[in-house]
Amino acid sequence: MVIGSEYNIFSESAKVAFASLRLKKHDYLPIKVFKDLPTDPLSSITSVLAKMTEGEGAAIQIMASPADSKWKNFGRNYIAKTKKTEANPETAKYAADPKELEAIENKIAKPGFSVVVRAVVSSSTKESAQAHLGNILSAFSQFDSLNSFTKNRHLLKGAFVNDFIYRYMPIRGQTGILSSEELATIFHFPNKSVTTPHIFWITSKRAPAPAQIPESGLYLGKSTYRGLSKPVYIAR
Repeated sequence: MVIGSEYNIFSESAKVAFASLRLKKHDYLPIKVFKDLPTDPLSSITSVLAKMTEGEGAAIQIMASPADSKWKNFGRNYIAKTKKTEANPETAKYAADPKELEAIENKIAKPGFSVVVRAVVSSSTKESAQAHLGNILSAFSQFDSLNSFTKNRHLLKGAFVNDFIYRYMPIRGQTGILSSEELATIFHFPNKSVTTPHIFWITSKRAPAPAQIPESGLYLGKSTYRGLSKPVYIAR
């Protein structure tokens, strides 16, 4: 294992802008997931980061911690109350969308995580830092659905930066609960569909099959390297 050096986007003369995001509404209300989006959502986020110029830097930090099941109970109670109200002709408002209830049921059926999204930008001017920060936060509007992300209020810059550097979870009230599916939507490894420039991809290396492999046994497949093909077996 090789321990890498800690990344640092700050410089002594730079101006810093920062913000954090949580869910705006009740935790059981879902945001859009990858199945609802036409492209990989990371494309919009990495495109914003690619606009950084020499001497500028930005970081997006996603903190997640397993949540208890209380939020699921609130979701179940909301669904049960809504269905009961709609089933009674005297109280029915016929305002509940069955697809919305289905989306809530889908979210509460999955494990939940308390999540906060932090964004920090370092730039030569305060105006530039704020502009980049605004673009980053706007990229998260693509997830708007029954729920959406909203900014937390931060009074102390030093406390925020300290939490960011040491990766502390924030105080209660500054997080939202995402299902495992929602968390995987905003946080996953990019794939070839992300065409943002300036991403340093590590490509897989090709090598020939080992010289000392069995010439008989259980056939696994064929290895082709530099135009030469060789059957690959494993001894039984």
